[in-house]
Amino acid sequence: MTGGDTMVTTLKGLGAKGICLHDYVIPQTDLGQIIGGEFAGTYTIGKGGMTGKEDTATVAVNRCFKESKVAAQQKVVVL
Repeated sequence: MTGGDTMVTTLKGLGAKGICLHDYVIPQTDLGQIIGGEFAGTYTIGKGGMTGKEDTATVAVNRCFKESKVAAQQKVVVL
């Protein structure tokens, strides 16, 4: 999600209560998991609107896939 307004609107639309932040991909581009709603536990990236370089979106998406794969292998349950 790019920009704070987009993140808030998207999370509300998904019925989420918030995000549990885990790490950052680059400064102002944070990795977390959705809390609450149908998509609870889904990894997501929130990026500041003007943050990053040309490859930031690719780096962020790859990080989401990596974290999801690790969580699936560890059978992590998110409440």
